[in-house]
Amino acid sequence: MSPLSSRQLNLSVLAVIAAVALIAYSNSFQVPFVYDDLGNISQNPALKTFNFFDWRSYAGLRALPQASFALQTQFGFSEPWHFHAINLAIHIVNAWLVYWLCLLLGRHFIAGASLTPGVSPAAVSPAPAFLPALFAALIFVAHPIATEAVTYIVQRTVSLTTLFYLLAVVSYVQWRRASLTPNFARRATLGRLGDDSNPNLALPAEALAEAGVSPAAVKEARHLAWLALSLLAALAAAHSKQIAITLPFVILLIEMLFFARRSKRWWIYPLPFLLVLVYLPYRMFGLPDFFASTPSAQTVALDVTGNVDAAAAMAAGVQPLSRGTYFLTQSGVLLTYLKLLTFPAGQSIDHGYAVIESPYTFVVLTAGFVVVLLLILAYYSRRMSPLIPFG
Repeated sequence: MSPLSSRQLNLSVLAVIAAVALIAYSNSFQVPFVYDDLGNISQNPALKTFNFFDWRSYAGLRALPQASFALQTQFGFSEPWHFHAINLAIHIVNAWLVYWLCLLLGRHFIAGASLTPGVSPAAVSPAPAFLPALFAALIFVAHPIATEAVTYIVQRTVSLTTLFYLLAVVSYVQWRRASLTPNFARRATLGRLGDDSNPNLALPAEALAEAGVSPAAVKEARHLAWLALSLLAALAAAHSKQIAITLPFVILLIEMLFFARRSKRWWIYPLPFLLVLVYLPYRMFGLPDFFASTPSAQTVALDVTGNVDAAAAMAAGVQPLSRGTYFLTQSGVLLTYLKLLTFPAGQSIDHGYAVIESPYTFVVLTAGFVVVLLLILAYYSRRMSPLIPFG
C-alpha cells in the first residue's frame, strides 16, 4: 500500500466515521436544555464573566468543560443546537482517536514489530489492522451507551475528558514508537525481537540502510514531542473530570501488554504519568481533606463551581454522601453499564440507584465477583492476544 493510497484510505475512514455520527445524532440538535444544563449553562451567570486569562478561573475540577461553555456563551453561540454541534464534533474526534489508537496497536500485534521505526514499510502496512480499527471506531461512535455524553449538553465533561484521555494514550504510543532504539529496529528486522543480550550492539550505516532507518529517523527516535503532548493532554484531562485518575493505569497496561517484552526497563516510561495520581487528588481534596471520610464543603464547592442548582443545595445544608457510601453505591452503576455495554436496552438519563452502606449486600458482592472474573479472563486471554485484555 503506497503512502498516498494509505492516506486516502484513512481520510475516507475519517469521513465514514463522521457520517455515521451525523446520522446517529442528527435528531439531537432539537433537544433543549434539560436538568443540569439549566444550572450549569443557560442559568449560569458565571459563564458570562469567566476570565480565560486568570488561573483562578481553572480551580474547579471540571474547569476546561466549563471554560468551553463560557467561550461559546461569550461569543454568542448560546443556543442549544450550538452546544449540541460542539458536543457531536468532540464525539467524532474521539472516534477518530479510537481509530488511530486501534490502528497503531493492531499493526503492533499483527506485524509483530510495527511500532518500530526500523521495520520496512511493507512490514508495517496498516491494511491488516484497518478493518478491526474501523470496526472499533464505528462501535464507539454509534453505540447507544454514548447517547448521554453526546446529547446531554452538560455531559461534555465526559466527552471532553475522553478526548484528552485518548489523545494522551495515542501520543504515548507514538512516543514509545519514537523511543525504540535503532538496535532494536535491527533485531526486529532480523526476527530476534526478544534478544537483549547485547544492547550495545554496533549498528553500522549499512545495517541502518538495510533496516530502513535513515539518520533523520534515528534523530526522530530521540525527540520528546509526543511525550510532551501526552503529558499536556493528561494534565488537560485532570482539569476536565476526575475519571482522568485512571489514565496512569491505562498507560501502565499498554506498557505491560505491548512493550514490556522488548525492554527490561519498560517500567520507567510510565513514571511521568504517575504525577496524575498525585496532582488530581491534591486538586480534589488538598492535604487536610485527603483522608477525611466525608468531603468538606470546600471540596464539594470545587466540584460544582458555577452550578446554580448545586450551590443552592449546599446553601440549604444538603450533605454529600461519605466516600465509602458513594463507592459502594457505584456497584449498581457498574453492573448497569456493563449490561448496557453488551445489550443497550433500557437506557435512562436517571436510573435512580438506592444508596448502599454495607459491603455485604447482593449488589456489591455481585459487582465484586464480576470484576474479579473479568480480571481473571483478561489475565489468561493475554496469551492469545494483548488486544483482548486491553479491550
